[in-house]
Amino acid sequence: DTCTKYSIQNIPAAGLGVIATTNISAGDIVIREKPLLVIPSEVKSDQYSWKEKVKYLEKKVSGLSEKQRKKYFQLFDSKCLKGSKKSAEGIFRTNNFALGPLTTDTEHGIFVVMSRLNHSCGPNCEVVWQADSECQEVVASRDIEDGEEMTICYLNMENRVKTAGERNKILRQYGFSCSCRFCEVEDKMWEIERFQEICRILQQQEETPVQQHELVELYYEREVILQLLGSKLVWRINNSL
Repeated sequence: DTCTKYSIQNIPAAGLGVIATTNISAGDIVIREKPLLVIPSEVKSDQYSWKEKVKYLEKKVSGLSEKQRKKYFQLFDSKCLKGSKKSAEGIFRTNNFALGPLTTDTEHGIFVVMSRLNHSCGPNCEVVWQADSECQEVVASRDIEDGEEMTICYLNMENRVKTAGERNKILRQYGFSCSCRFCEVEDKMWEIERFQEICRILQQQEETPVQQHELVELYYEREVILQLLGSKLVWRINNSL
């Protein structure tokens, strides 16, 4: 039972977080959760103004039960100015997950428990959306010890492989700066620079074609670097990236 593997606790300087209550092995499903609220992909369309999108969200939130609304508004709002009240919009922007690979057709959802997972640039968990069961799973990407905080990476693949300064500039949008061990001791600069170089080569294939065997080697090297950085291994396997 995944419910016995974690608890939500106060984390110094980080608010609430999710703590392992037993030893967890890499590959274990730690949390399985259905979204509290889902926003369909059509709402992201440019045919709707931002004001219309916010109004739609507020209507969805008001349609929740009293208990569900209470849970929603207990979530963190990084967009809330000091002294102001939380907003449905701010909470959604802070906590929403893309339900699957991010495309124009991807829906977005809010999860009560998973929204408590704090960020690390070297996380020990990752989230995987299971469309068939309409559930999202948190999977351990490495062994986790009893009492250790469970973390995920808030950054997408492109931003994950940037310098600590560049990553923190992006993360400040969530209302915090990261001080994980990957940011405190940035010892993977060569790998980051090489990953960025490989991405440039792959993006320029049409203008500067690469031999097939070289292409395979580049993709393989990219995967090795991503694995070294602990970057979304299960997610990439499930989505053939």
